[in-house]
Amino acid sequence: MTSFKNQKAAKEWLKSFGVDDTPLGDAPTNWLELAKNSKHTNQVSPATAAPLVKPLQVPVSSYQPIKTIPSLLNPKAQYLTAKSLASEAPTLESLKSAIESFNGCSLKKTASNTVFGEGNPNKGLMLIGEAPGADEDLQGKPFVGMSGQLLSKALSCIGISSREDYYITNTIPWRPPGNRQPSSTEIEACLPFIEKHIELVNPKILAFIGGTSAKTLLKTNQGVNKLRNREIYYESPLSRKKIRALVLYHPAYLLRSPSKKENFWNDLLTLKKLLYTLTLN
Repeated sequence: MTSFKNQKAAKEWLKSFGVDDTPLGDAPTNWLELAKNSKHTNQVSPATAAPLVKPLQVPVSSYQPIKTIPSLLNPKAQYLTAKSLASEAPTLESLKSAIESFNGCSLKKTASNTVFGEGNPNKGLMLIGEAPGADEDLQGKPFVGMSGQLLSKALSCIGISSREDYYITNTIPWRPPGNRQPSSTEIEACLPFIEKHIELVNPKILAFIGGTSAKTLLKTNQGVNKLRNREIYYESPLSRKKIRALVLYHPAYLLRSPSKKENFWNDLLTLKKLLYTLTLN
């Protein structure tokens, strides 16, 4: 229970702010009239009392605006920086160095390695996936995890037994956290690199592995189901060269949807026919 001394001290403290302890009655009270005759008239009212904590005063001369970094905050600036770096890369080795020096994609901060590409760029066949997964991020190589192993086994069934028979890379060179799908901003920032990658490899046949790479490079909103089993072409924005292309299901999707394996096999047979035509020419 609160002691008498504490109650008295609380009342005195409230009175110092102009709070009156006059009890309320049945009739209305004219508080303004009472205030004129009150012994507390000369005391400072709560409205004009000095604040308990003095506000922080910052000299105007010491204020410095926060400087933003366009390459990190502006998607257009990211794209233009990547485009400039890619345009100055005449070889695959210099393109890899340009990608490794690029800091305009936030995925680079969370990735362990830059996953560039692997295989034989002189065989005429180039495969492009979405982005690295956990195994690819650790090893720095594309399609080496479970889905990559499935892809290798499937390709071996049509006579493509090793990576010496093709070249493979991804649209995005860094792993998205949790293997999530890359955002449109991340894709746009890295787009000039994959476009330059295609130009340098200069394949005769392009195989897009999954919907993300197909939509990005074919500039379409259609998914794999509508794009597969069709005669389509990729047109390079750099050379304006048209390259025969086809769209395949991503192996990770096949692991979740085994009913699509028959369609996948038919698409592989189409790829085999294209490769046979390639050897004749």
